[in-house]
Amino acid sequence: MISPPGGRSVILPDGDRRPSISYRRALIQGRRMARRRRNVKVLLGLAALTALSAAAGGPGGFAVHLAVDLALALYLTFLIEGRRRRMERTMKVHRLDKARANSRRRVAEEFSFNEPVAARRRA
Repeated sequence: MISPPGGRSVILPDGDRRPSISYRRALIQGRRMARRRRNVKVLLGLAALTALSAAAGGPGGFAVHLAVDLALALYLTFLIEGRRRRMERTMKVHRLDKARANSRRRVAEEFSFNEPVAARRRA
């Protein structure tokens, strides 16, 4: 099946909603992941290089090493927090869909469409 533009959800005959993803969006996500991996590798390499420089006793090597370590720690924290937020967002979206379905079921069970609503309120 060809996904609709914008990566919208597709409603299947059995009622499941599965998000469709476009080829372009998949490429963008792949590039983001590759860039993030490359950034982590560069920061790890810099951390190793500055650690060797600090161990060799270069001028200001220890301060530079601490700065690179701090940058690496902040970047990894940024990546982990972003992943946590994306997972939380998907969990909430699924829960809302289930809550809507349950509330619709409850409303359908509560009211019979054969009797007037005013008669239901008096009881």
